[in-house]
Amino acid sequence: MVLVVSDHGAQRLDGGIAVNEWLIREELLVLNEYPTTLTPFDKLNVNWAKTRVWSEGGYYARVFFNVQGREPQGVIPAGEYENFQNEMKAKLEAMTDEKGQPLRSLVFKPRDLYKNVRNVAPDLIVHFGGLYWRSIGTVGHPAIHVQENDTGPDGCNHAQYGTFILAAPNCPLSGEYEGARLLDIAPTLLDLAGYEIPETMQGQSLVAGLEKKPSTGGPGSGDEQIVHDRLAGLGYV
Repeated sequence: MVLVVSDHGAQRLDGGIAVNEWLIREELLVLNEYPTTLTPFDKLNVNWAKTRVWSEGGYYARVFFNVQGREPQGVIPAGEYENFQNEMKAKLEAMTDEKGQPLRSLVFKPRDLYKNVRNVAPDLIVHFGGLYWRSIGTVGHPAIHVQENDTGPDGCNHAQYGTFILAAPNCPLSGEYEGARLLDIAPTLLDLAGYEIPETMQGQSLVAGLEKKPSTGGPGSGDEQIVHDRLAGLGYV
């Protein structure tokens, strides 16, 4: 069996959202001193007694709340957590691009995405503009909408949907397949290989219930020699 799989795709990048800059302007993130150069969040002089929200940048934004009893200097009462989470979700969904047009960002609560949420997960996960905009975590930008990410110019971002190519002698699938999830790949491989699929796996085999084609056997000695020679030419053997 041969499998080529990505956990994400690729798509154009329209720009970046300096999310912590936005939080500062919304008075949700308060600094004791504003930096004079571009500064990552962990180097900022944060006034935690007045800060309610901060974020980490990346392909998507991980938004954290400063909750009483959870963070060392939490300010948001635990009893107000759910209402505050809903308010922040609405605020982030209402953000616009530099022309005032809706970004149509996707804002998720971790418990709506994952079967188990462990440790201190982000309180919200944001795909700005459906990932056509990257999340920028550094502070020191003159505007919220920027054209470079934290490390410089970039023209591409992760896409929410990845791709896979699967070839197996007994695979009943052919052509283009849509609707697969990353969680389905491992159960599919186990199914094609004749192994039991553990009950703990959340995904489903893409070939479950389908008649498996009979195996044509392994490669002949000539094929093995070709593979050996190619690997040797690449320096792996």
